[in-house]
Amino acid sequence: MASSRFVAPKVLSTLDEAAKALQRVQEQLDALSAAGSPRLVTSDIVLRDGEFIRISPRQGAVLFAKLPKAGQGNAGASITISLEAPNGTLRVSAEHPDLVNGLRVATYTVDNLIEFVSNGVDRWTSTNQIATNSPGAVGATGATGPAGATGPAGATGPTRG
Repeated sequence: MASSRFVAPKVLSTLDEAAKALQRVQEQLDALSAAGSPRLVTSDIVLRDGEFIRISPRQGAVLFAKLPKAGQGNAGASITISLEAPNGTLRVSAEHPDLVNGLRVATYTVDNLIEFVSNGVDRWTSTNQIATNSPGAVGATGATGPAGATGPAGATGPTRG
């Protein structure tokens, strides 16, 4: 008779123990689907410390990605997003009241690699790409208009003879 892989559940007495148990379950599920390259995410997602993820918002859609709470346990931790062929908008936020690049929500629309780093207190900062709605972000340059008319010739000075 084959042995059972059943493990009796353990009583989790604190929220921290429950969070760690859920993290272990998620890691085991991730290991089962780890064959090949990372999957391409096309719908809303909750991000985890140390994660590398491929994201591509669908045509005209807004895809929401939520960063975990910045805290002592993840100071310096990074999460990397490969934003691939976005046909929509990626909006990244963090657990309340944390900020992303000084904002509640950072918006990305350009194909790029974005790395977020936790300050371990109350903020995540992207190091590779500035969000299109970040303070100081510059938009694309518009088309150049036609050249203006040439003005009249200026006065000439006296000649020496």
